Amino acid sequence: ASFTSFLKKLDVSKEIKNYEEDGIRWITILSDDYPFSLKQIFAPPVVLFYKGDLHLIEKHTWLGVVGARACTNYGLDATKHILEPLLLETKKEIGIVSGLAKGIDTKAHQVAIEAAGSTIGVIGTGLDRYYPFENRSLQRKMAKEHLVLSEYPSNSKPLKFHFPERNRIIAGLSRGILVVEAKKRSGSLIT
Repeated sequence: ASFTSFLKKLDVSKEIKNYEEDGIRWITILSDDYPFSLKQIFAPPVVLFYKGDLHLIEKHTWLGVVGARACTNYGLDATKHILEPLLLETKKEIGIVSGLAKGIDTKAHQVAIEAAGSTIGVIGTGLDRYYPFENRSLQRKMAKEHLVLSEYPSNSKPLKFHFPERNRIIAGLSRGILVVEAKKRSGSLIT
């Protein structure tokens, strides 16, 4: 009954206008440009909201990078030490996809940008939010020059279960996963 009530109150025209004003675009699983690799995963997102260049997905081979939010300096250094030469030696044919979270994710995106490579951020909130808030400038830069994706509509908060769900998209876009400093029971190991 609550979904039906929600549907009756939903002003689709207003929602579409809000998305357009915020620069948020979307594709559905039925769209021609929906990533083929995501159609192959368990429970593919029916809708993907995005900001940035969606065509990046097809231009690169993607390496997923996941790891600890509360990482060590050694973990940050190791991330750079592994990714920087990989990006440079492959002439940027490999791109980095991660979750725009604190720690290892942030470092992975930064290394890709510094190496003039490509990066995709898959977030666990609506595209109108910054989580963590201190990554807002990084998220804005990526939305402008790279790609930021979410399966969650605007106004979606960072709920705990969103992050393991987000990680299946990271894995689905990637040919391989680099895990840096994950706890035994972490979302990184789920990925």
